[in-house]
Amino acid sequence: MRPSLTPNRQVEFYKKCAGTYRTTATWLRRTEFGLALAATLITAIASVTGKSTPIFSIPFDIAALTAVLTTVAGAVLAHVEASRFDFMVTTYLATARRLDDRKGDPRGTVSGFVNDCENIIATENMSWIAKWAKPTKLN
Repeated sequence: MRPSLTPNRQVEFYKKCAGTYRTTATWLRRTEFGLALAATLITAIASVTGKSTPIFSIPFDIAALTAVLTTVAGAVLAHVEASRFDFMVTTYLATARRLDDRKGDPRGTVSGFVNDCENIIATENMSWIAKWAKPTKLN
């Protein structure tokens, strides 16, 4: 009788990590929205109170400009971080699915089974290494 070798611990690890990353990505998106809303309200208040400085004899609202720049910077950062977590959710769930599929296929030898599971995990590792090693385009 063949011993029962299943990668249940690895599957649960990947599913747990995917859930954690999903929660973090959701939190980042909500934070991004909250900051954008707060900056919008601050900008509206600053524009009503008339906080302006003349530059070349033209009134210029510094508070509004500061709020806009802060909002844009925060939105860009939150989007980048949320995208990274979305990538991790996708790769972890895909790895868990592949491990589940493999454990349900009893063909081959025990060493073949172990090699297949190791290859699935190695593929996942290589995907995120390639993702983080990719140069960022600033254009």
